[in-house]
Order: sequence, then structure tokens, then C-alpha cells
Amino acid sequence: MININIGEIIIGNNLIIINKNLNEKTLLSSKLYDKAESNYEINGWKYYTTEVIDILGTGFMMTFVFKKSKLNNVSLKHFGTIEERPFDIENEKKRQEIHNEWLQKILGKSYETYVWGIKYKFEWGEVTSSFDPRTPQSEIYISYKKR
Repeated sequence: MININIGEIIIGNNLIIINKNLNEKTLLSSKLYDKAESNYEINGWKYYTTEVIDILGTGFMMTFVFKKSKLNNVSLKHFGTIEERPFDIENEKKRQEIHNEWLQKILGKSYETYVWGIKYKFEWGEVTSSFDPRTPQSEIYISYKKR
């Protein structure tokens, strides 16, 4: 379930509630952390990536990014219905289309359009669906305003 009024996402059967108040300790003690595939740290930024999780009927890998134990952003990357070949521009464009359609179904069509993707703005933060042809990579980013 996603509550767009407060920027809250409830994953699975209470695996975790994601919102601007999520901290690293809560993630590490959650059932969702049991599904983590990798974690690493770069220059004080900590990254935790899950296996594929079903969110409202679509499979996503999620990456949680923390700075000083506070959630900075969450990224979602669809896996499951397209051929998975890394570093394939056409494949990533298809993935972005899936991301955009999923977001429009959940958040509606009131978004801003950019060359790189779409952006929804809320009082609590932003949701973007972007494609970067340099990497190439498509992802959904949920970022929260600073507390």
C-alpha cells in the first residue's frame, strides 16, 4: 500500500513501513532485512539492496540509502517481466516504461516531464522515474525532504 499524502509505503505483510522517519536500525531489525542481498558503505553512505519484492503486483529490487543512520532515499528497480540483460539501452528504456506506467497507475498523471524521465512533487518529498543512457540504467527514486 502507498499513502501519497504522507509518503508512506507498507511492504508485504508488515515486512516494513517506509517513510521519512525510517532509520537504519529499524531497517536492520525488520523482516525486510532478511531479504537483503547486499549491503555496502561508500564515504559514509550506507546502501542496502533487497531481493525482488512484490509491491502492488510488480516485482522490484529495493535499495535503501542512509547517511548517519537516517534514510536519504529509496530506489526501486523492476525485475520480472522483461529479459534481464545488463547494460542494454533498449532493455532499460523498456524498464523505464514499466516504471512510468506503474507510477501513473498509483500516483496519477500529474507529474512533470523531463528529458530523463518524470517527477512527482509532494510536501514530503519527490518520486522520480529516470533513465540514464550513460550507465545505462532506469530506476524509481523516492526521496524525502530533510527533517
